[in-house]
Amino acid sequence: MSSQSPSQPQTFLTDAPPRAAGADTQLAVFGKHPSAADHLEDIGLNSASLVAFKQLFYVDAVGKNLAQGRWREPAPGAGLPWAHWILCAGPAGFLLARCVAGEDARGRKQYPLVLAAHVPREEWLDTAPRLEFLASSAAELASAVSRENLESARAAALTRLQAWTLSERPSAAARASFAGENAESPEREKILRVMHALIQGGPRTRARVAPGALPLLEAAVLWSGLLRDTLPKRPVITALLADERPDTLELASSPPDSEAVRGLFPAEGAAAPALTTDVPFRMEPDFTEKANAFIDRWVQGLPPEVPEPVKPGVLGRITRLFRP
Repeated sequence: MSSQSPSQPQTFLTDAPPRAAGADTQLAVFGKHPSAADHLEDIGLNSASLVAFKQLFYVDAVGKNLAQGRWREPAPGAGLPWAHWILCAGPAGFLLARCVAGEDARGRKQYPLVLAAHVPREEWLDTAPRLEFLASSAAELASAVSRENLESARAAALTRLQAWTLSERPSAAARASFAGENAESPEREKILRVMHALIQGGPRTRARVAPGALPLLEAAVLWSGLLRDTLPKRPVITALLADERPDTLELASSPPDSEAVRGLFPAEGAAAPALTTDVPFRMEPDFTEKANAFIDRWVQGLPPEVPEPVKPGVLGRITRLFRP
């Protein structure tokens, strides 16, 4: 399998995309395609985070889940029904990937074809036309008949994406609508439950949420941006979205490794886990107070406040979790 040298998860999304022609969006293609006898030679891996994403997600995570039999084809030779989005929010930007069904020249269909965009800020993700364009571009790339056609289509897509100007940062009104205007808002309880689950469970924990009235990708952008900015030590947040499950998205406070993306293909017949927002966690007052303060500042677009000194015992452990 063609790949760069492995990149450490600690460096994922800590680099800004290199500027090209006055734009700072980068677009890469990799995976399975009929023009290649096996995996495609890399196209457009022009940032450290794109290299890291291919290694973390495609080489390591997809490879491990397939090798361990966690993901199974619906029928022999049918391939996996890839139709997913993966959104990662990190300290220095976002990475949005569209995964569609892939197939190499030998007819092997387990791995996807991936179109991945490394973008500097969440503003880039705010407009639906960009997201729709990425989805249609991935479908076009999958139907390209040669590597030359593939490279040409990718270059044209990148030119169009880089020509788009950034929209305004999500307004305080949009953030308040999502997170609630204050600690008493019904939306706030749901966010607190997700934060509590991810903090208490650690980086191996996944949370399931419903988008509510928001489009699924817009909900993913808001969830991932909020959790990245309010959870301890600003972790990478990975959001998984499946076309066939438009009513839920999965969140993990870790890069897109094998455990974080395991839920892309649930076991056949397995009952769907409960939404994390519906689980009545018992949350300590110290936790809710500090979490609400962080969320309030996020709604206003402000950086988090420095927490109070660490207290002993259980509450002290919660306080330490919120140390930046």
